[in-house]
Amino acid sequence: MLAIICCIVVANIYFNQSVLNLIAGSFPNEWGAVSLIPMGTQLGYAVGLFFLIPLGDYIERQRLILRQAQVLFLALIGMMLSPTATVLVFFSFLTGMAATVAQQVVPLAASLSRTSARGKTVGTVMSGVLAGILAGRAIGGLIGQYFGWRGVFLSGAMMTLLAIFFILRILPAQSLVQLLHKQCCLPPSACCGPCSLSG
Repeated sequence: MLAIICCIVVANIYFNQSVLNLIAGSFPNEWGAVSLIPMGTQLGYAVGLFFLIPLGDYIERQRLILRQAQVLFLALIGMMLSPTATVLVFFSFLTGMAATVAQQVVPLAASLSRTSARGKTVGTVMSGVLAGILAGRAIGGLIGQYFGWRGVFLSGAMMTLLAIFFILRILPAQSLVQLLHKQCCLPPSACCGPCSLSG
């Protein structure tokens, strides 16, 4: 299920690349801004990697994942409703930044799995990330052909809403102390730092 969440989230990054010509047709006088849309998404993703991913070490990761997914949903709605290409660039940046939620899911999946199955768990989740990269353009192009570029982003928003539902259902609410305690191989009294405090 975590792999599906990652697939849905990552696909949203690449939707705009497959419908760029359709977007340009809607904004014939804003070719410059239209050409910045994919760059805005990738730039937002880079900013998210630098500034949001490290927050997972200081904030409860489940809560961070949920908040980023919610922002992603709103950003996709904003892209769908954008009146100009310039506004679309802004929401593309926000979409890319929020889509780094996939990179929050990978370490969370590793922390929730047994030590013996950790490699398999991470591999499964990463397969969802790669599937999203590969399928994003194809799915976006297919939807765009029949429903236009706004339909593509509406579909992305609906899929993200489904991912939010999965997040609420399957991710347990655990504090950083509880996660550290779970990863500690020694008895609570022998663990150092937060592990020993939780005992």
